[in-house]
Amino acid sequence: MNERDTATGVEATAARGPSSGQLIYAANGRLSVQIMTLDRGSIPTGSAEGFSSYFGRWEIATGEGCVIHHFDGHLNAEQAGGAAKRFYAFAAGRLSLATPPTRRDDGRTTSIVFVWERLG
Repeated sequence: MNERDTATGVEATAARGPSSGQLIYAANGRLSVQIMTLDRGSIPTGSAEGFSSYFGRWEIATGEGCVIHHFDGHLNAEQAGGAAKRFYAFAAGRLSLATPPTRRDDGRTTSIVFVWERLG
């Protein structure tokens, strides 16, 4: 997971550090996502901090260049029933999904970019 400065396009490892995960898009429009921060040494045993998980359905909004993830269930109960746009790009056999740009406290505008590689 990287953080992209939307003004410069420069990407760096996101503040929460390197991550790993699994993304499954099924042909029937269902999806499942799990993302975990790799450095979990400082996270208390039994904590879900640094972990994100949700499932639901997906749809392509080709006119916007994004896929929309609809959360039927989410580790964060407040997000269940919601949805999120992810702007997609394909390069070098990988799928990049970027969050919509947000303004940070320091005034910069950034997106979080998740890079997925197909296995199997």
